[in-house]
Amino acid sequence: MGNALYFFLASNTPKNNEQETINAVTQNGQALEHASDELKNNARVVTIAVTQDGEALEHASDELKNNVRVVTIAVTQNGRALVYASRELKNNVRVVTIAVTQNGRALYHASDELKNNVRVVTAAVTENGGALFYASDELKNNMQVVTIAMTNNGWALSSASDELKNNKQVVTAAVTNYARALHHASDELKNNEAVVTAAVTEDGGALSSASDALKNNVRVVTAAVKQDGRALQYASGNQRGNIGVVLTALRQDPSVLKYISQEFIVAATTHYN
Repeated sequence: MGNALYFFLASNTPKNNEQETINAVTQNGQALEHASDELKNNARVVTIAVTQDGEALEHASDELKNNVRVVTIAVTQNGRALVYASRELKNNVRVVTIAVTQNGRALYHASDELKNNVRVVTAAVTENGGALFYASDELKNNMQVVTIAMTNNGWALSSASDELKNNKQVVTAAVTNYARALHHASDELKNNEAVVTAAVTEDGGALSSASDALKNNVRVVTAAVKQDGRALQYASGNQRGNIGVVLTALRQDPSVLKYISQEFIVAATTHYN
């Protein structure tokens, strides 16, 4: 900590010396908290503070929390600073777009109107697919927006509309990015061999979310245990007794012996005796 900042923070009394305050917030924007109300309303001082730490906007005056230039600088440095912006600027397309481009989850602090703005939400889910959670219901059902979110973060499928959770293209994009997103797919797509194969090829454990029919599908189960032998535990009893499946699983992970069906063990013992 520099001397200027140390001495500035040493006392709890509000600081009203502009140059001392500037020296302090240049090193640590949060030092603005200790400035006088007058300096918290000083555009020069606050601009320097939010340039160093966008979240220093919290300590600015209400007037400067509504200043487009100051808030734009703050959210450019840290998108989460949007939480401290005025209600008016939380509804400003340019300000909010800059904020969510820096931190997609800043969408949470945007106005309801902008949570339904395609440009804003697209910017948010491009930075962080999980920002889809904060989008309007209308945009959670927007194919373009949701597909971008899935490509960025497959788990965001949990926030998509029921209609798009049943869309093969969307769900395939999701499970390709994060296989366990299969958990959030529609029952119909959990029973789609192509979709489930895409998932288990990435992470065999995704077999746990497949339909019972596909847990009994030799092609799907083989793909799953080839990626992760432990996926054998999610296979049907029939497949846990399938010699080809079992050997593939054992080659991948010998510890899966405990998941082999009793029928397989009996058959193997009989065969070799």
